[in-house]
This record gives sequence, C-alpha cells and structure tokens, in this order.
Amino acid sequence: MFYYRYRPASELSLKELLYHEIYFGSTSENNDPYDGKPFYSFGPEQDRWFRLLECAWKPIAHINLTEWAKSLSVVLSQNSPMTFQAALSFDYVRALQEIPNPPELLFAMALKTLVTRFIDLYRPEDSYFASFSKTCDNHLMWAHYASRYQGYCLIFKPIDGKLRQAVQDMRRSVHRLTPGGIGPHTSWQMPESFVFQDVAYGDKPAFGDAFMRFPQHVANFLPDEPERIKLINAQERQYLEKHKSWSYEQEVRLLLKAPLAWLMGEHMSFTKHERLFHYQPTQLVGIITGPLMREEYRQQIYEIIRDRVSRHSYTGDGVKTEVFDFVFFEAELEDDDRHIEVTPTKILSLSQETNKSDNGFDEKYQEWLDGWAIVFEGSKASRVQIS
Repeated sequence: MFYYRYRPASELSLKELLYHEIYFGSTSENNDPYDGKPFYSFGPEQDRWFRLLECAWKPIAHINLTEWAKSLSVVLSQNSPMTFQAALSFDYVRALQEIPNPPELLFAMALKTLVTRFIDLYRPEDSYFASFSKTCDNHLMWAHYASRYQGYCLIFKPIDGKLRQAVQDMRRSVHRLTPGGIGPHTSWQMPESFVFQDVAYGDKPAFGDAFMRFPQHVANFLPDEPERIKLINAQERQYLEKHKSWSYEQEVRLLLKAPLAWLMGEHMSFTKHERLFHYQPTQLVGIITGPLMREEYRQQIYEIIRDRVSRHSYTGDGVKTEVFDFVFFEAELEDDDRHIEVTPTKILSLSQETNKSDNGFDEKYQEWLDGWAIVFEGSKASRVQIS
C-alpha cells in the first residue's frame, strides 16, 4: 500500500522535501470550507437540557436556580434540535426574561455567560490535517494541487498504517500557561506517529449527539467499554467526512487534534510552527515528476533525493529503521487519449542506482512494490517484507 501527496512546483515544496517536513493545515487554510468541521446536534430532551444548565450554573451554588433551570430547559427543548453554533448564539437573556418569575436583567446576563462558556468549553476541538490520496494519475489532482502538472507527487509507505515522526527531530509536546485549566501550566503530548485514515464521502453529514460531549451527568448515560469505543470512533469520524463532490480525491489523511478545552480551561489552537513536523525520511519511497515540470526543477529534485537516500544508511543510534529503495517515476500525457501514464525510470538503493534500461530493474521494482526493506535494529540488519 502506498499513499500519494501532490505538491506544487515551488521553493516551499523543495524546502519540505529537503527537510522531510509535513504541515498540518487548518480548515481555513483548505479549499473546502467544511473540511474538518464536525456536525453535532442537541436533541429536544428536556431532562438533558436541565442537567446541562445545572452544570453550567454550578458556580452559583449559593442560590437555588432549579425553577429557572426547569423553565429554561423547556424553552431550549422546544427550540431543538440545534447545533453547537445555534446553542452558543441562542438568546438566553430574552428566554430567561420571558419565563415565570424571571431573574433580574443583570443576573440573567450572568446566567447566560455561564451557559455559553460551559457549552463552548465542550464544543468540538479544532483539527488539523495533512492530506494524501490513493491515486497518482488523477487529472484534477495534478491540476489543482501540483501547479497544473508542473509539480510532483510524493509516494509514502505506511508502517503499521502510520507515518512516524523523525526520531532526531521529534516534536514531543507543546506547553501552555493554563490558569483556567486543571493546572497553571499544561503540557500536551504530541503523537510519535500519525495514523493514515480514509476519508468518507456523502451527501448529508451524520450528526453526532452533542450531549455526549459533556460530563456524564448531562447525558445521564454511562457506556460500557464497547459502547465507549464506538462513541469515540464515531466522534473521530466526524473529522474524516467530506461532501461527495470531493470523492475524486480518494483522500487519506493524518489528523492532529487540538487539546481538550475542558482540560486547558479554554480552546487552544496550535501555531503554524507547532503544526510543522518532520516525518521519518525513509518512509518517503518514491516521487512522480509532473508531465509539464521544468527540466531545471526536475534536476533539483533528483539532487535532493539522491542526497537523502545516501543518508539513509544506519546511524547507529539503536532505533529500529526500515529502509526501502527509492523509485523515480515520470508522469506523461498520452498522445492518443487523455490518460496520464506513470512510468518508473530509476531506482536508488543504499549502494547503487538502477535505470530502467539496466538488467535487474524489473526485479528490483517488483521487490519495491512488494514492500521489501532492509531493517536496521541495534547492531543487526535484516531484509523484511512490510505489507
């Protein structure tokens, strides 16, 4: 299995290639304004709304707010279903002023602030993602993401379904001052590797239960372990759904989620620098140069790759490292139809360079397709097939 990442013909792309960088973009940085947007809905269950208000108003424990919570929960139930955005923009002050025995205006405004802050604290966190594709010969992908056929397409080999961070340049955590969180200082651990996950396409989003994002008391439901895993997976899938009009991309993505707001005391975003990672360079196993790429640019890429592969030999740091051959491909526009033909032209190994016209090329290329690698671990090296 290989995954493909289309890149434009630019100096920034060359920098990414040179330093094995992978950048996780935000929703606002992508073409699809719904990319990474989760969909949740608050249902009309009055008892759940009541318990949500109870939790939100808990800081005012010295006043009995039960009757106001009961009355407001009726109003909220009647206005449901509603999204997180609708719940945050709901006119709570007006609703409180229209219930029997309403609170004074200033107190109603304070109650509204507590409710919206509580809901905001449990709304879905921001997500960031790096996009790949299962296809390398799609015209729209070459046109949209590879500088109108002048760029290139990187080929990645997953290991255990993941793309690892480079050990030498690993970003292990980020740190924040969190006076409103569980402690005055909080460190958020970054994953050592990122899972490749398929994107699902559809016409309508599948809405999740918004109440299930809150403390267990609100939903009044304590799932067993299988149910809990199912719920977590369903919430995770929210970040992996797109409209069917984007299905031509055949997207696979890596996800990076922002810290949990209720732990940090507020929603935290990662900076652009914090979203820039260095991947394990040996997992980049091939490149397809675009059919309209300038020869000068093609030569730059070749020099960068040749230098990269020469550095793949075992470093002696004791870290298990899978080293694959690296294959160069050229994409060509066919003269007799509108098909893009992708052809392997050169294979770089640790010890040699094999061109398509050389003896043994086809055998080495088939071994590359089958996932054969040299695995270095400790003082040992072995040849292993990695699916």
